[in-house]
Amino acid sequence: MMFCKSCRAFPSLAKGNNLFVGVGGGKIRIKTLQEHSKTTSHSTAQALRLRNLVELHHKNGLDLGDTYKNDNACRTFVQAIGQSMKDDLVEKLKNTHFFSVMSDSSVDRSHAHSQGILDAILVGLRNVGLTEQDLKSRMVGFGCDGASLMMGVHNGVAAKLKQMCPSIVPIWCVAHRLELSALDSIKSVPLLAELKETLNGVYKHYSHSAKLPYKMVMFIHLVLDILQELKQLSLLFQRDGLTLQMVSDGLQTTTLSLVAMQTDPGPRLQKVLDEHALGIWRQGF
Repeated sequence: MMFCKSCRAFPSLAKGNNLFVGVGGGKIRIKTLQEHSKTTSHSTAQALRLRNLVELHHKNGLDLGDTYKNDNACRTFVQAIGQSMKDDLVEKLKNTHFFSVMSDSSVDRSHAHSQGILDAILVGLRNVGLTEQDLKSRMVGFGCDGASLMMGVHNGVAAKLKQMCPSIVPIWCVAHRLELSALDSIKSVPLLAELKETLNGVYKHYSHSAKLPYKMVMFIHLVLDILQELKQLSLLFQRDGLTLQMVSDGLQTTTLSLVAMQTDPGPRLQKVLDEHALGIWRQGF
């Protein structure tokens, strides 16, 4: 369940806003969040939070004066800080020898096409003072998710950028690729489909979940151990400053851990096996 913390702090401003109540589901479109951030109620709620922050600073002994304590001042601060951060970024781009571009969320728009995304990227780069010549001489990398729209060999965004900048290196997000690899690997496991069906049944009909087969319980805990290893690998892939050596080492470590589980159960599965051996769980549980 996702909700807006700022809007929940001021219920009178919500006016039926979905993110005040909360949005559930496995996937939440980024468009929903973007539209929410532009609503008047959200903007007002964000500004009103300044009063609470000012009171907190006063309690901590900080003198902020008596002038800038209202929501209008907060909006002025946010705009000034935002412009200052943009100016710093533009200055860094002007002075750096090389730069790369990262793009994501291509699947949030069902009607999106590669040329449209490429045009949006070029417009964004022009807005920070980069010309087409800068792209050809200084752009060295392009990172994105693995959608065919982005990484298609002939008409993907990466391919079109490479036509403009032959020296760039397109890179598929390793964290996203890990998820797809894991999904492809487990599709052939019949127990996983059974597990998914069971979990859906638990969610919809909780009263029917009292007697799971013993093997299914074992399998659930095996999956938990596997997911823990993949979680650590995914967190590694999401680090700032990730290097190819770190990717290689992480893959090797995770692979060895998963292979070891074939003979030595992980901590969660081992705990269940120990409890079963002690008679805590009966066969056919």
